Amino acid sequence: DMEVEQTGIPEILGALKSEGIRFNDVRTEQSSLEEIFIELIADKTG
Repeated sequence: DMEVEQTGIPEILGALKSEGIRFNDVRTEQSSLEEIFIELIADKTG
């Protein structure tokens, strides 16, 4: 999947595994451009 490749998540998970860090579940979330814009504006105003 092209989106997965762009996130770098597989590399991060591989690095964690190689360091012996175990995990049961991973959840990712992608913000919309609108959500990012609102967060940026909120940071500037206040």
